[in-house]
Amino acid sequence: MNTIQAAEAFFRMYQKYGFKSIINHSIISNDPTLLYLNSTMVHFKQKMNDKEYIENTVLLQDCFRNNSNSKSLNAFSMIGVSAMIETLSSAFEYLWRYITDILKLNKESIHCVIHRNDEDLKTLWSKFGLMDNIHFTDENDELYSTRWKYGLGYNFYGRGLTLVHDCSDINPCSNNCGIFCGCSKYLQFGNVIIIENEGVRYIDIGCGLERLLSCKYMHDIYSIPEIKYKVQNIPAFIKSIETRNYIYNIIKSLDKMFDSGIALGNHKEQYILKKYIRLFTDILANYSENEYTIENLFPKIEQISFLFTDENKTAKQLFLKQEVERYCNRLFQNIASGDRFIKNSKLPNEEKLLILKERYGLTEQISNNLINNNEIRR
Repeated sequence: MNTIQAAEAFFRMYQKYGFKSIINHSIISNDPTLLYLNSTMVHFKQKMNDKEYIENTVLLQDCFRNNSNSKSLNAFSMIGVSAMIETLSSAFEYLWRYITDILKLNKESIHCVIHRNDEDLKTLWSKFGLMDNIHFTDENDELYSTRWKYGLGYNFYGRGLTLVHDCSDINPCSNNCGIFCGCSKYLQFGNVIIIENEGVRYIDIGCGLERLLSCKYMHDIYSIPEIKYKVQNIPAFIKSIETRNYIYNIIKSLDKMFDSGIALGNHKEQYILKKYIRLFTDILANYSENEYTIENLFPKIEQISFLFTDENKTAKQLFLKQEVERYCNRLFQNIASGDRFIKNSKLPNEEKLLILKERYGLTEQISNNLINNNEIRR
């Protein structure tokens, strides 16, 4: 089952019980507390703040978070549910059926983490009969969230449970391995949250779609077949599998920003786009002995552009080439300035390195090459 099929199955599960649907592929946010849309519930933040009624709604939202790790993507899809509190029990039951009946995850492998004082959430979980799979924590837990705030100007708060998958194919990390050890055997994949605003209560259910599907592939998003196929077809000059995964993550992020119409600039979400183009350029140059030349970079961009979605692929490739060229020109102005600084400075190399990075905006690798008189080809 690929991500599209998984999302469609999720929608069917809720639509047959009368839930209306919202699908949004843009990551542009009108919320002043967010750079990008990062969850399904963002659609209803203002209604929740105003204590308005919310219809039972199932959602698919393209999201962007600039803090991914090896278990997640920056640009990803989230499936979720928003409704009034009266729907909590049935909505959670539908989610459970989806996870265990549709995705075929072993119910014994599903755990939840809740705050030790949330008796109503303990009762909610108890309907599944897996009381050995419930774990308690408090507000100070650095691994699992049980309390949520939603930004300046929003008066409501959330409390809820975190859903965790225990992968039986991954060996315990130690004799003390458990749900609180933070190892790769356990993966957080969703939350069920009660949102409260002066007596008016809502529910917010959200699961990262790719993260949830990775529960079938030893918690490795890059082993999901549709993603694995693309990563394997990244050109052979990128030898490291970690770098191939990283490039996929960057291109998927750029693709989503391009599709959402985000322009380059120095403010908020615009700077993130610029940052990702620079990261992409540095990776390609690093695989060519620091050759920041159009003759070197453009053919590599063409080889990797197959990762863009089909819509406007040619235009995306052209835009990326233009911005890579602009970045290279600016970079060599900074390199020239940094080189003059190196030749006239008697500071220790550690201090030179820091100044090159902070004052001249150079990467650590370029800075080290300057300090060591290695050639950086333009």
